[in-house]
Amino acid sequence: MSSMPVGTTYPALAGARIERGWSGDFDGSPDGSAFIGRDPARPFLYAAGFSGQGLCQAPAAGEIVRDLLADKRTWIDTAELATDRCPVEAV
Repeated sequence: MSSMPVGTTYPALAGARIERGWSGDFDGSPDGSAFIGRDPARPFLYAAGFSGQGLCQAPAAGEIVRDLLADKRTWIDTAELATDRCPVEAV
């Protein structure tokens, strides 16, 4: 994939000099809600798919993962956050 001038996508920025850039993966889930839980088939905890809202949701997600790791009851039903709520075809 080649880069193109920023003015191609954003005409108001045509001719602007880009000093820095960043790119990365966007881990959005099909329904827009995060996946947080324990994989039933192996010893694995997951917290992903925050759809760009990870910073806002990080404290709550951290508490849930902490409690799952310590085998404690979480303050929210993690079944609502499990990966199996989305059909495989949608992922």
